Amino acid sequence: MKYVRTKDNIYEIVNDYGSSCAIKSKGKRGRTAIDGFTIKYGLSYAPRADTIEELCDEFVLKKIDQSKPFVYTIYFTDLQKYARDKDWTIYGAIWTDKGLIYVAKMNDKGEFELI
Repeated sequence: MKYVRTKDNIYEIVNDYGSSCAIKSKGKRGRTAIDGFTIKYGLSYAPRADTIEELCDEFVLKKIDQSKPFVYTIYFTDLQKYARDKDWTIYGAIWTDKGLIYVAKMNDKGEFELI
């Protein structure tokens, strides 16, 4: 799969047209195309990647039994170490003008899924 990062989120690309993309969207603003996909315009310079992790700024590691998360900036290889430990919930996050927002969560298979 391919992903694109905008100023406020990360989206899965359905079709890439260079300066615009058809994306999977959950009620986000934009023009709706056939089959319920959304067209985002002005993405000529928006970063694209094959994995969600490549587009994240930070990784938030939250211990299951604690209320406050610990924020780490770590390498992808370190993510797998925590993924095997069932005591952690791992989020991928990006910095926006509203602050740090969670855009993805690691599933039981150790893969990130968009929230």
